[in-house]
Amino acid sequence: MSLNFIIRETIVGIKNNLKMAITSIFIMAFSLFFFMFFVILTLNSFNIIYKRSKNIMFEVYPTENLDKKTLNVLFNILKSLRGVEKVEYVDSEKGKKIFAQEFPEYKDLLLIFDEEVFPPKFTLHLKPYMLLIGEIQDLKSFILRLPFVKEVYFGEEYIIKVFKILLFLVFIDIFFFFFLLFLLSLTILQTLRLTIRSRINLIEILYLIGADKEYIRSPFALEGFLYGLFGSFLANLLLFTFINTLKKFFGITLDYLIPLLIINTAFGALLGFLSSQIALSDLKEI
Repeated sequence: MSLNFIIRETIVGIKNNLKMAITSIFIMAFSLFFFMFFVILTLNSFNIIYKRSKNIMFEVYPTENLDKKTLNVLFNILKSLRGVEKVEYVDSEKGKKIFAQEFPEYKDLLLIFDEEVFPPKFTLHLKPYMLLIGEIQDLKSFILRLPFVKEVYFGEEYIIKVFKILLFLVFIDIFFFFFLLFLLSLTILQTLRLTIRSRINLIEILYLIGADKEYIRSPFALEGFLYGLFGSFLANLLLFTFINTLKKFFGITLDYLIPLLIINTAFGALLGFLSSQIALSDLKEI
């Protein structure tokens, strides 16, 4: 198989349909750019939520004047609950110390605070998967029904709402992916079909003189591969420039950029190659 022939015929094919080739590359570039931006935004949002979920906790306030034995019973019940990683009992004195550590500029206020300002409580550290399976509210309701429990405070309820929004974004990403797959395949497919039709006389001659099937198909396969590769390269350039602009002017840093650029390049090249194989299926005789 002559490499020079494959490269030469690929270039000829691109030149014969230059406008369609440029259109295909730009459609692929902008489509991949928007898709990869949504993906990187979703991944970074999940990363933030996951890190925050490691510190999710309940503050469980027992009824007043419970003896030590009753507090121990309640402690063991809370510790045995599904999804609870650690339980800590915080009495009034310990509550004051925590306040002084977290807000040292206001520690003088402790001199005038009475015991009611820092009532005894249990701090429940939850396992991160509780956010994923969506059982935090059910756990809160269950704890409220326990004996000797007066109140349950959960200050991270906004995380649950944000997490639901992120799940919706994942569905959008999945839908966008399949739509993109169809759109880009169709675009490259039509471009390659025009190229094949414009070169049909050469294909027939090569077939009649006994040229190898892969020899005939190779220029078109390479052409599809190049459309995908150039389109993904241009998308990577747009995404890299956009992300760095956000970082430079707005101080917004997004992770996972380099791995996504590599995946995007491989995806674009593979999509172009597979589209060429679909287009070549029109040639039944080869």
